[in-house]
Amino acid sequence: MTMQYFTNNHTTTVNSSLEKVWFALTNSDEISKYLLSMKVVSNWTEESKIEYTHYDKNGKITEWNGTKMIWSGIIETLELNKLFTVNYTGSPTGVIKETYSLERVNKKTTKLDFVQTITTLEMADNYKEGNEHSLNALKKYLEN
Repeated sequence: MTMQYFTNNHTTTVNSSLEKVWFALTNSDEISKYLLSMKVVSNWTEESKIEYTHYDKNGKITEWNGTKMIWSGIIETLELNKLFTVNYTGSPTGVIKETYSLERVNKKTTKLDFVQTITTLEMADNYKEGNEHSLNALKKYLEN
């Protein structure tokens, strides 16, 4: 029996250079500047571990339906200024894989495609709003 997975697909255009968008997606300190409640730990190389942890206003790890919001995975692909993929197989958060693809539109504009693969339709629906919030926070941070 094959597992059926669900995907969330988001595409946005960021008025910033490809290099700046890439840096904001793949640098732990940069991520915490636009996602204030998120802490990311990784050495940012292929096949290395990566862990995103979401905290509430009181500094405690956020929970959803009894599951701590800690996404632990392995960086599968890290192609400079182009492609970033994380595999979360076995993660209790329901996320299986995330892929960020970047494309230069011009010197000051970048197209970002984000695809998230999730175990259940309910979880996929619940992640949509958070994904949009994260991408909008990235845009706002880079465009100001």
